[in-house]
Amino acid sequence: MVWINSILGQSYFRAMRHLAGRIGILDAPTSHQASAHWILSRYISIEGKDVLEIGGAQSGEAAHPFLNDGAASVSITGLDHIQEETIISEKLRILRANALSLSSVFRPGSFDVVYGLSIVEHIPSPKAFLNEVHTVLKPGGIAYFEGNPLWSSPKGHHLWVATWGGSYQHKATANYLFDKFLKIKSSNPLPDWSHLLMTQDQMRDYLNAKRLPNVDIECIVDWVYCSDQINRLNMSEIAESYSNSKLTVLEANTIRSKVPPDIELTLRKHCGDGIDYGISGISYVLAKR
Repeated sequence: MVWINSILGQSYFRAMRHLAGRIGILDAPTSHQASAHWILSRYISIEGKDVLEIGGAQSGEAAHPFLNDGAASVSITGLDHIQEETIISEKLRILRANALSLSSVFRPGSFDVVYGLSIVEHIPSPKAFLNEVHTVLKPGGIAYFEGNPLWSSPKGHHLWVATWGGSYQHKATANYLFDKFLKIKSSNPLPDWSHLLMTQDQMRDYLNAKRLPNVDIECIVDWVYCSDQINRLNMSEIAESYSNSKLTVLEANTIRSKVPPDIELTLRKHCGDGIDYGISGISYVLAKR
C-alpha cells in the first residue's frame, strides 16, 4: 500500500499556526512535515529517544527535526515507494515495512516515539495497526497520527489518478487529484460526497456528461470504489478504533468542513446517522501506559 502525502496536510499546519498565535506559542511548526515533532515534543523530550516514522517519504523531511533535537535514531518505513533498507546516516535509516506487521520487523519496545503523517485515511485496519504500534512502543512511549481527507468527508474519495506514477500511470490521459498538488496540472471532477451518494454506474454517467475520456472515467471509478489505497472508513469507525485501542488517547483534534443542511439530510438518509460528515481530518496523540 502506498502512503500518499496529502497536500491537505497543510490544513493541519495552518490550523496549528493559528492556534499557536491565539495562545501565544511562538514556536509553531513551519511546515506540515515539521508538525509531528512540534506536537510530540510537547509530551516527551526527544533527546536520546528512538523514533519510528510510518509511511514516511524517502527524503526524510519529517525526520530531520527529531534528529536536530537529539534523537538517538530515526527509522522511516513504507511499502511500495521503499524497496530495500537504506542507511542514510548513523542515526537515520529507511526500510520496507508493513504498518500492520511492525512487530515482524522490530522487537517489542523498540521505540520511544512513533508517528505517521497523512496515514489515518489509508490504513485498512486501525485496530490491528494500533496493536502493532502498542507492541513496538516502549512503556511511556508516545505516538502521533493524522489523516485528511477521511472517507466520510466531502473529498473522502481522496482521488489520486496520476499520469506520472501509480496504478494509472500508463492508463489515464490526464491527472485527476482531489486537491492541488505542487504545480502539477490536474482537476477534481467529483462533487463533494459523491463517493458516498453515487453508485459506480451513476458516477460513470456523471463523468460521461462532463465529456471525460472513457479510459479516464474507468480510472477514476476504479480508484473511488476499488483501490486499496484508501480504507473507506467513516469518522465513527476510526474514532471507535482509536478510543478502544490499548493506547491511551491524550489528544484528538479535527479539521471540519461545512455540511449544507440538504446534503446532511441526504447523507443521513443514504448512509445512516451517527456519522459526522463534516470532519475532514483527524489527529491523535496516544500514549503507552
